[in-house]
Amino acid sequence: MNINAPLGQIKGVGEKTGAEFEKAGLHTVNDLIQFLPRAYEDFSHVTPIADIKPGKLTIKARCEKIATRPVRRGLRITTATLAD
Repeated sequence: MNINAPLGQIKGVGEKTGAEFEKAGLHTVNDLIQFLPRAYEDFSHVTPIADIKPGKLTIKARCEKIATRPVRRGLRITTATLAD
């Protein structure tokens, strides 16, 4: 595929998706390749479980126990015990 080809030539990109790309200012395959997200989440800093505080963070843990129980029709709650 040519890098300067319009995004409509990509398999799976129809009128609706093409219109969304146009709204975002993306017109060619090259535009899509060069597009950088406005924001991203960094998961590289790992926090020990003992230091967990409210908010977004990353932990590395192993699952020691997992249980699922039904609470009402079609709804289940899954509980897990994690350790690091």
